Amino acid sequence: MNDGFIAVWLLTILFILYMTGWHDLVAEEVPRRLVVIIAAAAAVLHFAEFTVHPAVQLRGSALCAVLAAVVSLVAMRQSFQALFLLLCSLLIGVIWLWSRYIYIIDPVFILFRPGWDAPLIAGLLAGLMVDRFRSQSAAIIIAALLPPFADLIRPLGAAKTVIIGSPSWWDGLAIAFVTVRLIANGKILIRRMTQRLLEARSGQRGGST
Repeated sequence: MNDGFIAVWLLTILFILYMTGWHDLVAEEVPRRLVVIIAAAAAVLHFAEFTVHPAVQLRGSALCAVLAAVVSLVAMRQSFQALFLLLCSLLIGVIWLWSRYIYIIDPVFILFRPGWDAPLIAGLLAGLMVDRFRSQSAAIIIAALLPPFADLIRPLGAAKTVIIGSPSWWDGLAIAFVTVRLIANGKILIRRMTQRLLEARSGQRGGST
């Protein structure tokens, strides 16, 4: 399977769901115009490359995603919430990086597929640690900046250039994003079912008295 196929497939499905009435499950309160603008900018600028460091390159599509994450982070009203989100993002990124590094040095610990396990873990953690869509997206995007550096810290990996925003990078980001939204919607469903169960029990007690 070619790099980038998973990202195109998953993001296309999410975009179709978002535009056909399922926007609350996909992106909650984010306006359609904003989603279209970010997606169009990322598609147009994807092949633009920016040299951050002689060994690190940033694609234009990744730059759009990072800018959106930074805006979400800065737009938070309370500095404590922004600090908490940043710490969560770094923790998720380190675990994502560590998981990828473990596979690079010893490709034995595989749950599903080599390129899927680390993003799935990252999405699971983000879904459990963060609630709102904007915060979840920012956490995943910031965390996704760390895993590519696994190629630099591995043995004999210093000569390789890290490309943030490559098709494989977008594959991981899309998998993590889908996972975090599944976890988030699952949490909402469990919360609603628990609330209805408690209301039903309280109604039965009230009727019995």
